[in-house]
Amino acid sequence: MTTAGVFTLSSPRDLFEKLRHDVEVIKANPTDPYAAYNFVVTAEHMLDWIYPGRSNEKTRRDLRDSEPLLALISHLANGAKHFASLGPHHQSVDKRGG
Repeated sequence: MTTAGVFTLSSPRDLFEKLRHDVEVIKANPTDPYAAYNFVVTAEHMLDWIYPGRSNEKTRRDLRDSEPLLALISHLANGAKHFASLGPHHQSVDKRGG
């Protein structure tokens, strides 16, 4: 599926390749918060790009609920975007270090 995109990123595959790039940036500098943020936010939205639209909301939710890694990414990304650990549906991380 290809849709109109921005910055030459126009498909889920392009965003997957961005994730690969983000991992290399993290490996090069594991303490870079920008790289970590970019990775988790992109990873969180992969399901939105693969299963777009309201008609796929249940599919996305079911996948996040059934896959621990997707639940963890969702919790981290939404916590990072909103500067908080958020609501009760985010149960993959119960405490923050620091």
